[in-house]
Amino acid sequence: MKKLSRREFLYTTAAATQVHVAARAFGQARRQGSFFDRFGTEYVGVPAGSFTMGEALPIPREMCEPLAYMTRSELQAMFPHGDPARFVLSDDLFLHGDPDERPAQAKIATQFSLAATQVTNREYERFDPKHRAVRGKFGYSNEDDDAVIYVSWHEAVAYCAWLSKEEGKEFRLPTEAEWEYAARAGTSTLFATGNKLPDYYLKNAQVMDFTAAKDKVSLRVGQTPANAWGLYDMHGNVEEWVHDWYAPQASHEGGPGDGIFKVTRGGSHGTFAYYLRSANRAAALPGTRGFTIGFRVACAAPLPHAAGASAPVEVVREHVKRRTLKQVEQGPEASKPYFFGPVPFVKIAEGSSGPLYSWHNHDTALTECPNGDLLAAWYTCAREQGRELGVASSRLQFGEHEWSQAAPFYDTPDRNDHCPALWFDGEETVYHVNGTALSHYWEPLQIVLRESNDSGMTWSKPRYIAPDFGLRNMVCQPIFRLRNGWWVFGADAHPQGSALWLSKDRGATWECTEGTINGIHAAIVELKDGRLMALGRGANIDGHLPMSISEDYGKTWKAQATELPPVTYTQRFAMTRLKEGPLVLVTFLPDVSQLGPQRATDRELAKLCICISYDEGMTWPVRRVLSNEKTDCGVTGMSHGRVYLGPGYAEPTAYCSILQARNGVIHVLSSMNHYAFNLKWVESGEHWPQAMPSRVDLPVKKVLAVTLSAQQMQEYRVARTLWTNERTGAMDTIDLVKGFSVEVSVALSQAEDEYFVVRAFARSGCTMCNRYWLRIRPKRAEYWYAGAWQPLEGARAGDGERTYRMCVRTDTCVQIYEGARVIGTYPASYEIGFAPPTRGNWMEWERPAESMTNDAKISFDTGGPFRKE
Repeated sequence: MKKLSRREFLYTTAAATQVHVAARAFGQARRQGSFFDRFGTEYVGVPAGSFTMGEALPIPREMCEPLAYMTRSELQAMFPHGDPARFVLSDDLFLHGDPDERPAQAKIATQFSLAATQVTNREYERFDPKHRAVRGKFGYSNEDDDAVIYVSWHEAVAYCAWLSKEEGKEFRLPTEAEWEYAARAGTSTLFATGNKLPDYYLKNAQVMDFTAAKDKVSLRVGQTPANAWGLYDMHGNVEEWVHDWYAPQASHEGGPGDGIFKVTRGGSHGTFAYYLRSANRAAALPGTRGFTIGFRVACAAPLPHAAGASAPVEVVREHVKRRTLKQVEQGPEASKPYFFGPVPFVKIAEGSSGPLYSWHNHDTALTECPNGDLLAAWYTCAREQGRELGVASSRLQFGEHEWSQAAPFYDTPDRNDHCPALWFDGEETVYHVNGTALSHYWEPLQIVLRESNDSGMTWSKPRYIAPDFGLRNMVCQPIFRLRNGWWVFGADAHPQGSALWLSKDRGATWECTEGTINGIHAAIVELKDGRLMALGRGANIDGHLPMSISEDYGKTWKAQATELPPVTYTQRFAMTRLKEGPLVLVTFLPDVSQLGPQRATDRELAKLCICISYDEGMTWPVRRVLSNEKTDCGVTGMSHGRVYLGPGYAEPTAYCSILQARNGVIHVLSSMNHYAFNLKWVESGEHWPQAMPSRVDLPVKKVLAVTLSAQQMQEYRVARTLWTNERTGAMDTIDLVKGFSVEVSVALSQAEDEYFVVRAFARSGCTMCNRYWLRIRPKRAEYWYAGAWQPLEGARAGDGERTYRMCVRTDTCVQIYEGARVIGTYPASYEIGFAPPTRGNWMEWERPAESMTNDAKISFDTGGPFRKE
């Protein structure tokens, strides 16, 4: 058994004392207000009182750990030389609860009664016998005494009205304040059980899509201990609808008079303890019927109509200028090449932890507005599968070059709002389509639609495209109109394909067609002959990107290989038709001068490229790297990853969107940056060769800031031939915007198998690690790039000590010196995924000899790239 520190002991003991005192106090008052209705349902009297509503306590790290991509123990198994306490994880963002849980004093003025258990199937079906038809839907809530699910907020309210007539008493949903007061049962701890929730309250607490047989847990009510006031399942089983409209801060007066979402409380099966806390708040559209949401009933005085102030109109931007069509059609001269960018459109303050997150921003949507502005939307989160994931937006006003600061755009509280899409119908309306999950993960989803008639300043309340949570509902760009007037968009279809959604009545109703496109994240266009063509990620054909063709509006698809290489994870292409006629595709190519099947090195050499097809996607003869192609520079890419842009080089990862504005300019969003150009620019480009970055003059610093001592070199030994400073944090201050330096001096024998390798790693956002590897051999020196050791021309061979310095420049490229001579310049190689960057900044070195530390010297400097003299 773990020995508790004094602080932990006091924390735990105080929590247990609160629970005990609350139980004793309630035992004296329970007789008042407690009763059974004529159906046998027990109602517990809840006394009037005051309490602190919201989360006033810090959240233990072990409760937050499951909310990050990986836990520290999982990473320790992957990276045994790392220090679990030093891993860079997003669990820190949850240590103080959610932004909408800020504590405030609340008062419950009068006693009320609350059902001891959640409403069951047996109870609800006395009111609505037809509900029996949905028992067991998606595998949940089959039995009479299971909590009722698939009940909307409106239906829960109707049940309360029916019960009031049956009983001759006033029944309703509890307010949010009444619910939390009763759930706490006199405690101020994280749970009514104290600051830890016993494991038996948790039902299938993991990230999942709810499809596996093991995910189908029982929802029988009253199977865990009641709280001190006699109420069961206040932590888990199913969420419970309450009376209030959602507002960013909870109210003890019944909430605002109007809103978008209705609050749910208590958490459910299929989620972590963090979301079962007494203070945690979730919400959903009031028409939502899902397998994690039920309700319980209060017997209490009626609430005033429209209690509280009205919710404010959702405003994305306060000031949106009106412009005429003639104004927005003005643009660069079509006969001359035009290029602008990259400029960032994701502008979120570092360290932001909700509702905007600086940690991970991804999956862009883009539209032109009626007034010519560009509106971008994307999801912002700490983890793609997280319940905190919401949608952010920013705006580029017509004629300007700087995007606005990001702002919240759409966020169902504590639901994963995956995959936004935007579309301007060419008339006066902008549409926003979005998926929403019930819990963690991006499946299953329902689909909703909003519209704006003032260029995205205000939006209608969401309405359903697909109210049921399904597995063919992960929305993809683009949305567009077919020549026959129908509207379409694609959506990922579980597990590895894409579906087509179609509306024949201008968005009033929608249907998902039967066919499945090869690959996910499908980019779809209508061909000139009326067929539909889609490109997909995955399901590759002979190592090539797959193309699917439909002659019956998505009922069936036939797949074939394209000439293009495929894309992979952290990459999404986008495609549209230009008003000039050809198709334009933004995708990732390892080599624009030559197309071919997938190769092992494609991931490292991939670059964002623009391709043009004049024959409806059969060939893509015009290809150009999406870069300014004039200067070497570093740019912040996906999730703050720092990458190199220059002649022949562009972003290696992004989820892209593309459109052509009415003035002819083509706009592309990567995951972080905006590029603008015209067709003439693409067609006038050359197939840039894969040249190495040019050399630059660097400042001189003869001696780097830190030189490892012989004792340190010994302490860093982790294996017979391997040393690392990963556990020390000595390189934590590396900033790829300003660069760093690493120097090694070593004497080698002339034995053919002799070598010395030094590897430097720099965290580059939450999805990538930049790697700089140098190998010194008796007759040569080499740098690791493109999946192989590349010889550094000019490196001297022979006996004696040799000194090399890797200078990582501000553009992320490395300039390598032997003494004072430059012997090579290379881009960084990238290690992509969510695990590698958790290790932070560090280096390691190896040599196949027992006694190497006595004759090697290693220095580094996190202040910048410095040459020796």
